[in-house]
Amino acid sequence: MSFTAVAALARDNDYRLIIIITGTSVPLFEQSTERLKEDLRLIKRKDRLWQFFANPKNRPEVKQRIASALESDENLAGIGKQTVLVTVMKNKTHLRNLIGLLSNLKSSHMPTLIIDDES
Repeated sequence: MSFTAVAALARDNDYRLIIIITGTSVPLFEQSTERLKEDLRLIKRKDRLWQFFANPKNRPEVKQRIASALESDENLAGIGKQTVLVTVMKNKTHLRNLIGLLSNLKSSHMPTLIIDDES
Protein backbone atom coordinates (compact mmCIF):
# COMPACT_ATOMS: atom_id res chain seq x y z
CA MET A 1 0.00 0.00 0.00
CA SER A 2 2.81 2.43 0.77
CA PHE A 3 4.20 2.51 -2.77
CA THR A 4 0.67 3.05 -4.11
CA ALA A 5 0.27 6.08 -1.84
CA VAL A 6 3.70 7.40 -2.81
CA ALA A 7 2.86 7.01 -6.51
CA ALA A 8 -0.40 8.93 -6.06
CA LEU A 9 1.37 11.69 -4.12
CA ALA A 10 4.09 11.88 -6.77
CA ARG A 11 1.46 12.37 -9.46
CA ASP A 12 -0.21 15.07 -7.37
CA ASN A 13 3.17 16.81 -7.19
CA ASP A 14 3.78 16.84 -10.97
CA TYR A 15 5.94 13.73 -11.31
CA ARG A 16 5.46 12.59 -14.89
CA LEU A 17 7.22 9.22 -14.76
CA ILE A 18 6.86 6.69 -11.95
CA ILE A 19 8.63 3.35 -12.11
CA ILE A 20 7.89 0.66 -9.57
CA ILE A 21 10.34 -2.22 -9.47
CA THR A 22 8.46 -5.10 -7.94
CA GLY A 23 8.42 -8.85 -7.63
CA THR A 24 11.13 -11.42 -8.19
CA SER A 25 8.55 -13.96 -9.33
CA VAL A 26 5.57 -13.72 -11.65
CA PRO A 27 2.98 -14.20 -8.84
CA LEU A 28 4.54 -11.43 -6.72
CA PHE A 29 4.80 -9.10 -9.70
CA GLU A 30 1.19 -9.75 -10.70
CA GLN A 31 -0.02 -9.25 -7.12
CA SER A 32 1.65 -5.83 -6.87
CA THR A 33 0.54 -4.80 -10.34
CA GLU A 34 -3.07 -5.81 -9.74
CA ARG A 35 -3.10 -3.99 -6.41
CA LEU A 36 -1.86 -0.80 -8.10
CA LYS A 37 -4.40 -1.10 -10.89
CA GLU A 38 -7.20 -1.51 -8.36
CA ASP A 39 -6.07 1.13 -5.84
CA LEU A 40 -5.31 3.79 -8.46
CA ARG A 41 -8.34 2.78 -10.54
CA LEU A 42 -6.17 2.49 -13.63
CA ILE A 43 -8.61 0.27 -15.49
CA LYS A 44 -11.95 1.78 -14.43
CA ARG A 45 -10.98 5.43 -14.91
CA LYS A 46 -12.61 7.30 -17.74
CA ASP A 47 -10.04 10.11 -17.64
CA ARG A 48 -6.57 9.98 -19.08
CA LEU A 49 -4.46 10.90 -16.07
CA TRP A 50 -2.35 7.73 -16.15
CA GLN A 51 -0.63 5.78 -18.89
CA PHE A 52 0.07 2.37 -17.39
CA PHE A 53 2.63 -0.19 -18.57
CA ALA A 54 3.40 -3.55 -16.94
CA ASN A 55 6.72 -5.13 -17.97
CA PRO A 56 6.74 -3.15 -21.22
CA LYS A 57 8.62 -4.62 -24.16
CA ASN A 58 11.26 -2.56 -25.94
CA ARG A 59 9.22 -2.05 -29.09
CA PRO A 60 8.85 1.10 -31.18
CA GLU A 61 5.08 1.35 -30.63
CA VAL A 62 5.48 1.13 -26.84
CA LYS A 63 8.31 3.67 -26.88
CA GLN A 64 6.10 6.00 -28.94
CA ARG A 65 3.18 5.67 -26.49
CA ILE A 66 5.44 6.51 -23.56
CA ALA A 67 7.09 9.40 -25.39
CA SER A 68 3.72 10.80 -26.47
CA ALA A 69 2.37 10.68 -22.92
CA LEU A 70 5.46 12.37 -21.51
CA GLU A 71 5.73 15.02 -24.22
CA SER A 72 2.03 15.85 -24.44
CA ASP A 73 0.30 18.41 -22.35
CA GLU A 74 3.47 20.47 -21.80
CA ASN A 75 1.40 23.65 -21.61
CA LEU A 76 -1.04 22.27 -19.05
CA ALA A 77 -0.53 22.84 -15.37
CA GLY A 78 -0.05 19.88 -13.02
CA ILE A 79 -3.29 17.96 -12.77
CA GLY A 80 -4.02 17.97 -16.51
CA LYS A 81 -0.81 16.22 -17.47
CA GLN A 82 -0.49 12.50 -17.95
CA THR A 83 1.68 10.43 -15.68
CA VAL A 84 3.39 7.32 -16.99
CA LEU A 85 3.34 4.50 -14.45
CA VAL A 86 5.52 1.49 -15.15
CA THR A 87 5.69 -1.68 -13.10
CA VAL A 88 8.67 -3.81 -13.90
CA MET A 89 9.72 -7.16 -12.53
CA LYS A 90 13.09 -7.53 -10.80
CA ASN A 91 14.54 -9.46 -13.69
CA LYS A 92 17.44 -8.50 -15.94
CA THR A 93 15.46 -9.01 -19.16
CA HIS A 94 12.58 -6.79 -18.05
CA LEU A 95 14.94 -4.16 -16.65
CA ARG A 96 16.92 -4.10 -19.91
CA ASN A 97 13.68 -3.67 -21.85
CA LEU A 98 12.81 -0.70 -19.66
CA ILE A 99 16.25 0.86 -20.10
CA GLY A 100 15.89 0.49 -23.86
CA LEU A 101 12.45 2.09 -23.79
CA LEU A 102 13.54 5.06 -21.71
CA SER A 103 16.81 5.75 -23.48
CA ASN A 104 16.70 8.73 -25.81
CA LEU A 105 13.46 10.09 -24.35
CA LYS A 106 13.27 13.82 -23.77
CA SER A 107 13.08 13.43 -20.03
CA SER A 108 16.23 15.00 -18.62
CA HIS A 109 14.28 17.67 -16.71
CA MET A 110 11.23 15.58 -15.98
CA PRO A 111 10.39 14.75 -12.38
CA THR A 112 10.77 10.98 -12.11
CA LEU A 113 10.29 8.63 -9.19
CA ILE A 114 11.71 5.12 -9.01
CA ILE A 115 10.34 2.92 -6.25
CA ASP A 116 11.70 -0.44 -5.17
CA ASP A 117 8.89 -2.33 -3.48
CA GLU A 118 11.25 -3.45 -0.70
CA SER A 119 12.48 0.00 0.27
